[in-house]
Amino acid sequence: QTKHIFMALLDNLYRRLINTEPINDDAWFLLSSEALKKIDDYYNHKLNYLRKIQVLSVRQYDETRCLYTINNPEHFHPYECSIQEVLRKINQIQTHFDDIDTKKILEAEKKLPQDFFKIYNNSIKYLKLVDEEGARRVANSQLPKKSSDKNIPQLYYNNIVDILSTGQYKRVKPDDNGRFYHIGTSIPHEIKQFTNIQISIDCKNSHLLLFNNLLLSYYLNSSSIDINNKFNINNNINLYNYYYLILYYLYNHNPSSITIYRYFVDNLCNYLIDNNIANSKITKVKRIPQDVWQYMYDASHGLVWDYFIDLFKDDKDLVAFNTEGERRKHVKQTMFGNVFYDSRTWIDDGNPDSKWAIAFREKYPTVFSIIAQFKIRLKTQCMEQKRMKVKIKDNAKKIVPAVQLAHLMMRLESQIFTSILIRLFKKTRTGLRVVGIHDAIVVIQGLEKFPEEKIREIMMEEYRKFGLVPTLSTDKYRS
Repeated sequence: QTKHIFMALLDNLYRRLINTEPINDDAWFLLSSEALKKIDDYYNHKLNYLRKIQVLSVRQYDETRCLYTINNPEHFHPYECSIQEVLRKINQIQTHFDDIDTKKILEAEKKLPQDFFKIYNNSIKYLKLVDEEGARRVANSQLPKKSSDKNIPQLYYNNIVDILSTGQYKRVKPDDNGRFYHIGTSIPHEIKQFTNIQISIDCKNSHLLLFNNLLLSYYLNSSSIDINNKFNINNNINLYNYYYLILYYLYNHNPSSITIYRYFVDNLCNYLIDNNIANSKITKVKRIPQDVWQYMYDASHGLVWDYFIDLFKDDKDLVAFNTEGERRKHVKQTMFGNVFYDSRTWIDDGNPDSKWAIAFREKYPTVFSIIAQFKIRLKTQCMEQKRMKVKIKDNAKKIVPAVQLAHLMMRLESQIFTSILIRLFKKTRTGLRVVGIHDAIVVIQGLEKFPEEKIREIMMEEYRKFGLVPTLSTDKYRS
């Protein structure tokens, strides 16, 4: 009996590991106590034993939960199990998570067209692996950046290839911020070329662009800076139309290229007057500083990351990466982590990564200050509504807001892309099969009858409804 419990527990741990995208060569994952109770009521004793014999490493995540990782995954050798008791426990865990997903889907369906998930899941089924040998070659070439026998990147990549090769995909599931997850959201960029994906159309500097909406709200409609803001388009039509007028003009007029900055502001205000915008609103526009305009222009054109990649091109952190894609990914993750996603409102001089926040503050000083004010406002609201949570990092306990700036940006992004998907799903009769990957639309098939230009047009129109003017880019995989 004990042996069967450990077999089911180790199976669950290994599955969690290989399905967790590695960061810095390691994959730390949370475990569900309710799920583990399906294996054994005293699962904690088993986990402690595995930690004592150094199968597991554990670190605190918050007051009630821990993060886990497997120390030597290369010692695991999965095989087909025929022991009914073990299979029963494994199936109970899967049923537990299926029930949770079902509840989330039923809740999401209340706000979506009736056939949304049916079409989405059907579209996912069209995703195929067309060159398994090439995909395996890339997966097996993933080596840890640090000297280690623990090759978690290789395990993660090969697990994705395994799933793609079977074509047996889990259903699409939503999260609390309205994002949708499926096999497509897990495929590493290097593996996509070996699938039947035709193209991927994404928004350059996506989250930076989304912040344009929040920046304009800060100056023009501060009441919308709210932890409960769902960015409902029907409640904000006039406001977002006003944002679009401003950002459309800005998109075509770089404030840094105007010899005298005042001319830029005067011309923008005249443009707004010509579009029948009230003087009271235009007065607020005049208060927006130059570096905020420059940030919004750079974000709309997808130029922000390029600037910081060039600024740090000789930095040891970037030199260590072999490809442009790896360098860009590192800049995005580190900059977001230190500027937007960090709950602190100050720069920690003792942190080596503070150089990123300092560089951002030097380039966009007012924007940096506004980000801090957003964090303060959201924290205050969370405290008033008792929505604070404990987070533990490096053995230090920290009380943080349950809703942070990153959550608002993800909500806005999910609203935009859900609207795009709803429109594109109506084109399935043409043979179009698409899925969403957060800030991108992936076309699996159907470009012959519904070309890229029409998809881009729909994307631009939906961004416009939320007041934004993006720069879209296309990765082509198969014709």
